Amino acid sequence: MIDYNKLSSMQLDALKEVGNIGAAHAATALSQIVQKTVMINVSRIEVMPVSDISKVVGGPAVESVVARMYIFGNIKGGILLALTKKDALFFTDLLKGAGHGTTVFLDEIGKSALKEAGSILAASYLKAIGDFLKLSLVPSVPVLMFGEIKEISDKVLSELSKRSEIAFCIETEFLESGSSVNGHFLLIPEIGSLELILKALGVSDK
Repeated sequence: MIDYNKLSSMQLDALKEVGNIGAAHAATALSQIVQKTVMINVSRIEVMPVSDISKVVGGPAVESVVARMYIFGNIKGGILLALTKKDALFFTDLLKGAGHGTTVFLDEIGKSALKEAGSILAASYLKAIGDFLKLSLVPSVPVLMFGEIKEISDKVLSELSKRSEIAFCIETEFLESGSSVNGHFLLIPEIGSLELILKALGVSDK
């Protein structure tokens, strides 16, 4: 078992490079859909215990909108695109081509746009990871979840077939026409999958 506190700078740099590749693919795909240039900036990648997931989104009681997907293939686990409720509304504006602050509640069109964005991001990140590591990774269909981030993350973790202890948090900024939206893309590998990732990167301690 790998101690997340002992990941080397080389291991974290390798993981961030994969995150940047995924972000570039996702930016291209989102730009094609909204027919505007969308930039995605990976500001940082953190590796943390799954118990800390709610802290990075702003605290356990923060009202959030989460697109939840699962990973199938060589690596098993969950994927979350987590946005605060406020950022989810702003992100919906971006996806719909509406002015910043136009969306005040999520209608069916908004929900559909968020699910599609979550699906694009998950597919882009997993393709980048899969290509880079020579692994087969496929995301499930996204499901939107609403509520306090702690309750949502606890529910997702309880639904995984095997225990997870570590989460990769890719802090992501979406930029379009001077507007920006912050989100968190969380990759939660089941036990055994982290070792497989690091081994494929060639930086495993084993």
